[in-house]
Amino acid sequence: MRNISILDYGIGNLMSLKRAFDYIGKKSKITSKKKDIMSSSHLILPGVGSFGNAIKILRDKKLDKIIHDYIKTEKPILGICLGMQLLFEKSNEFGIHEGLGFVEGKVQKISIKKINTPIIGWHKINFVNKKDVFLKKNNNSDFYFLHSYQCVPSDKKYILANYKLNNKNNIVAVIKKKNVYGCQFHPEKSSLQGISFLKEFLQIT
Repeated sequence: MRNISILDYGIGNLMSLKRAFDYIGKKSKITSKKKDIMSSSHLILPGVGSFGNAIKILRDKKLDKIIHDYIKTEKPILGICLGMQLLFEKSNEFGIHEGLGFVEGKVQKISIKKINTPIIGWHKINFVNKKDVFLKKNNNSDFYFLHSYQCVPSDKKYILANYKLNNKNNIVAVIKKKNVYGCQFHPEKSSLQGISFLKEFLQIT
């Protein structure tokens, strides 16, 4: 049985995510209660806005500790957009901020010649980890992105998929470290491809 919690800390497309799971036919709960989160089979960490503000809210509400306890259970968690970035060790967005530290690496400004930020629009993801079954149905699918900062894992083995800017610059689109997953795009805004992506995530146990 799938028991999905969408972490409520005041940041992210909470209702859009819930409607996406409703469309799939899976019940989800928008919550910040430890009891709900720890009893979940799948946890979603959404996020929109700045890294520093988001990590401060998580720590002020003690939700960082709840996330840590949940991850120790080895059940799957999915960080979406800023939520994925928060899973990393640090970010240089408007200063240096320590992240949750579940994935080794950093978050940095996208700085590529002739590319304006934020990146807004649809991009085709390329599955780069042939050993992982997750994402295979979504390889070469287009997803909706909206971001100015990118995740740079310390080890490339954490990268499941990239997308290209200027047909040559790889930007990390999906990451995985054990039971910790993240996507830079917004599946809840990515039409049927996004629905398919969320369905695949729910198949992870």
